[in-house]
Amino acid sequence: MRDDAFAWKDEYSLGQPDIDREHKALFRMAQQLNEAMLRGDAQAELAGLFARLVAYTKFHFTNEEALMRGTNYPDTASHVREHDQFTAKVAALEREFENGKTTVTAETMEFLRGWLGHHIVGTDQRMARHIRGAG
Repeated sequence: MRDDAFAWKDEYSLGQPDIDREHKALFRMAQQLNEAMLRGDAQAELAGLFARLVAYTKFHFTNEEALMRGTNYPDTASHVREHDQFTAKVAALEREFENGKTTVTAETMEFLRGWLGHHIVGTDQRMARHIRGAG
């Protein structure tokens, strides 16, 4: 995977400063994980970076879901389901890393990049349009 795979793009901006800041932090953490993988860092280092990314993702999802509920976003349930599915997938990966059953691979990083990009450009942009209209 390219070493700039998690570069921030303007199309990711939602116009919601707190959420955009959290999204940028997620991209930075994913970039750090990708760079560590490309360098061939030790499994413990990769697992620690991955765990940090997972924890921050959960923090971000909690904030985003509170914002949706606070603005009576009509698609909250389906948006939360996407969050839950992603959280379950990365939690399973995290357990595998911790147990030494797998390591961070280009495929793992491609999954993260694809999911983040798709989710932000699609699902999160729809939420942001609602929030702008609700404000």
